[in-house]
Amino acid sequence: MNDKTKNSAAIWGLILGIISLFAWGIPYFGALISIIGLVQSVIGQKSEKKEQAIIGLVLNIVGLFATIFTLFIALMYVSNNWS
Repeated sequence: MNDKTKNSAAIWGLILGIISLFAWGIPYFGALISIIGLVQSVIGQKSEKKEQAIIGLVLNIVGLFATIFTLFIALMYVSNNWS
């Protein structure tokens, strides 16, 4: 990959990290956005925009954990109501 592609990956990782903070309420969509953002942020860490990639990585991890937590709570709620 060339440097321009890695710079773009860092920026997309940051953008997807910001989106994942809002998308955690929709578990499968939030997880998909967070995972794609994680991949882009990891690729972007080898670029000139390393700071943006690191911020994107942190935001995506927070978004992914929020999504998993939301999914866990929803499954607990559904399983308690079905019994």
